[in-house]
Amino acid sequence: MGHVDAKRTNSIGGTVLGAAADIAIGIFTGVDTGGVLTQAGSVAGAIVHSKAFEREADYVGMYYMARAGYDISNVENFWRRMAIEGNSAVMKANLTHPTSPERFVSIEKTKNEIIEKRNNNIALRPNLTKERAVAGQ
Repeated sequence: MGHVDAKRTNSIGGTVLGAAADIAIGIFTGVDTGGVLTQAGSVAGAIVHSKAFEREADYVGMYYMARAGYDISNVENFWRRMAIEGNSAVMKANLTHPTSPERFVSIEKTKNEIIEKRNNNIALRPNLTKERAVAGQ
């Protein structure tokens, strides 16, 4: 889906902005930031649209599973269980990934979309638009 390349590009953009801020602070105040803003910019840039990319990956992944013949009838309950457990790894992932409840709802919606397509003999292809990942739809 091009998410890795987009993340890399976003990180580079954040790095450039952070470096500019580090340089400006050094020039105008004489303070050496030690590249803190460059590093922060890189990290911030890398997570731009990260949740939307994950939503899209979940959506497309459901189609891969269905087309491969896996039973998708109960997939969303995996995320329900993840939400209930709420361990620290899941909580940390929420910075870059949708929350478990968000995933549950989205995956259930995708499952219903796939079932409807199957019932109407429509090809199992994700309904993708270029804006989908960015908008998080």
